Amino acid sequence: MVAQVPGLIDWHCHLLPGIDDGPATVDEAIEMAKYLAKAGYNTVYCTPHLIKGSYEADNDAVRAALNALQAELKNQQTELKLFSGREYYLDEFLPSFLKNPIPLGETSFLMLEIPDHIPQKYVREICYRIKASGYIPMIAHPERWAHLEPSKQK
Repeated sequence: MVAQVPGLIDWHCHLLPGIDDGPATVDEAIEMAKYLAKAGYNTVYCTPHLIKGSYEADNDAVRAALNALQAELKNQQTELKLFSGREYYLDEFLPSFLKNPIPLGETSFLMLEIPDHIPQKYVREICYRIKASGYIPMIAHPERWAHLEPSKQK
């Protein structure tokens, strides 16, 4: 008897068309989704950037883009389950965005992108606020955050 291997999960994907620096068109998004499905993924968390002044699509636009893409994938018989989320940029505007956040699907995870210039004290404060509001911070691209380098830890 061969054991069934569950499909792969992509927890952080810029798949929604026209929302951020991901695909510009629905056709590009469909092509990307088909590659993901072919590679063995069955679940994708669509996590577009939310950065004041750069990528500011509101939550309704994100959900609408996700629903439209999911419907088109179903029409094309592409087996890929999409969930909404955001990649929140940790800056002075983040607290206002956290008043009505989109966690990753049905989880309590909120994805954060932490730029290097943000002091560790502020990162700790924001993560505390996130935890106090019932969510769990999830760091996007921890390998990029210089404060996690052993030589920079204090």
